[in-house]
Amino acid sequence: MLDIQITKTEYIEFLKYYYFKRNLVTRLILPVGLTLLFSNNISRGTHNFQVQFLFYFLIVGIIFYSFFFLIPYLIAAKRLSKQFDRENIDYQLLESEEGIKLTTANKESFAYWKEIKSINSYNNFIYLILFSNKIILVPKSVFQFSNEYKIFLKSTEKEILAARAKGPNHLYAKGWLGLIPLFGGFVGIWLITQGAFKYKDRKLILIGVAALTFTVLIYGSLIYFTKDKLNNKDLYISSRQMYMNSLVRNIEFYKVQQGEYPDSLPQLLTQAENNSNHPPLFYSKDGPLNAELYYKKINAHYTLFFSGPDRIPYTEDDVLPQINTLDIPTGFVKSTQ
Repeated sequence: MLDIQITKTEYIEFLKYYYFKRNLVTRLILPVGLTLLFSNNISRGTHNFQVQFLFYFLIVGIIFYSFFFLIPYLIAAKRLSKQFDRENIDYQLLESEEGIKLTTANKESFAYWKEIKSINSYNNFIYLILFSNKIILVPKSVFQFSNEYKIFLKSTEKEILAARAKGPNHLYAKGWLGLIPLFGGFVGIWLITQGAFKYKDRKLILIGVAALTFTVLIYGSLIYFTKDKLNNKDLYISSRQMYMNSLVRNIEFYKVQQGEYPDSLPQLLTQAENNSNHPPLFYSKDGPLNAELYYKKINAHYTLFFSGPDRIPYTEDDVLPQINTLDIPTGFVKSTQ
């Protein structure tokens, strides 16, 4: 039997290590990867992609940081406060053939070997992690001899591994792999089959369903957003081409009336206001599309285009009028900037 005394401050400091510093680089791979995936998908095709990407990366990053790091820490700290209401935490730990018994001033609890996920060492402590995410902290100072804690560590690990081979508990942690899109879906299917046919374990089946559902939701949202943006892109191009086709007719009518092309599109407004025979004008200098529309008179010709879905002019996705569909000769030339 081990008589253990730990201050609540020491316990909290260990929790900070466990949730914020332990294997930090490895544990950051998944949340950072998911943050990049979501941010890129949400920002794709938007105006000022870099700014939007950084904004969403910050927001989504905070969400995933809270989910993977902050919330588990707060839950563990709150659980500790409920379990121990004094500054000093006193309890006794006794190993048996079936597991570990913990005795405090208020109650007794028992953890079977199959309920213990792992045992590890950090600085002056040995800590056991249960599948329920409960942490049992054992100071190395409670052992009389320098190598006694190593014997305890090795023998306890042996019992955990032996129990793991008999039950499905060791597979519960595999559910976290379900947070990896696509791969997690296959993990989910595997966990469901293991729980249904091999172990007859409902909890393992539910973990597998959750892992599979996460992949379905991720790829479903990707398909939805991608399809939505493609549709918006097509609508953007088609509507602006119709807009410009109408403008080209107005520009050519202006030349017939004035003998030259307008220096700027607002001159079309004056022409339309002063001439009742002017065709309907599909242009407004204060309209919402004006900022994306570019017109320039080039000697006896002119160039006209909309900036494309990237909202950046003079790029490959610029939207040009469909001159070949018009039934009139035009002075339109493609811009070379």
